[in-house]
Amino acid sequence: MLAARTSAAASATSRAMTSARAVARGARLAAPATASAAAASAAANTPPPAPRSSVVARAGFAPKSTKKVDAAAPRMKLAGGEIGADAEAVAAARKEKRAAKSATEKDAKAGTAPKGFPDGWSQLDGTVDELLPPKGKATKAVTLRTGRVLVLYRLGDTVFCSDVESPAYKYPMHEARVFSSDAAGLEGGDVPAAECPLDGSVFDLRTGAPLVYCPNDRGGGLVRGMLSALKQKSEPSPMQVHPVFVDGAKRVYVKVRAAK
Repeated sequence: MLAARTSAAASATSRAMTSARAVARGARLAAPATASAAAASAAANTPPPAPRSSVVARAGFAPKSTKKVDAAAPRMKLAGGEIGADAEAVAAARKEKRAAKSATEKDAKAGTAPKGFPDGWSQLDGTVDELLPPKGKATKAVTLRTGRVLVLYRLGDTVFCSDVESPAYKYPMHEARVFSSDAAGLEGGDVPAAECPLDGSVFDLRTGAPLVYCPNDRGGGLVRGMLSALKQKSEPSPMQVHPVFVDGAKRVYVKVRAAK
């Protein structure tokens, strides 16, 4: 009887284990189907993806163009060259532009020198007769290409040049009286001279040396008397003069000296 009960218990245990295995196998088979169903459900509730161009546009970028672009064609102007142009050609163009600018600046500073002359001569615009007519005014203010202003003087057939201002009171010399002076600054000698209209100083146009400096005995009234008194204890200053050359075609050249 004990053996019968043991056999029945073993049979029940075997049936229970078989049933558990069947349940587990069923669960494993059902898992993929459940995952597929969940994925399908999620896909059904998700909007379709936006086109790439729209996504890029929303991000702040323009969509990439599909139009073919000729790589050799310039696409955008850039200082001295073009994007897409040959890099060596751009570099050569920039170098040429810099060389041309340098030559222009050098020409503006030095002007065109007479043939056989050293550098540093500036050609003025116009002939000597156009700048200083023989029967016209004996002085003229001229502006060089560099912007510097000088004064030309004509005495007979000879032309002289100086800075635009007198040394004593920086008064413009383009209204100066031009004459042949003696060594004391008086008329009647053979020294080409110019008299400052403000203070009466007289300068040798060849060297710039003062023949008389702010005199108080040459007339001019109260103003010149006061100006003379102010300079009585001052060392006379020379006027800056510059060499002048007039060629066969009456073109005028000036060699500007550095300020003293």
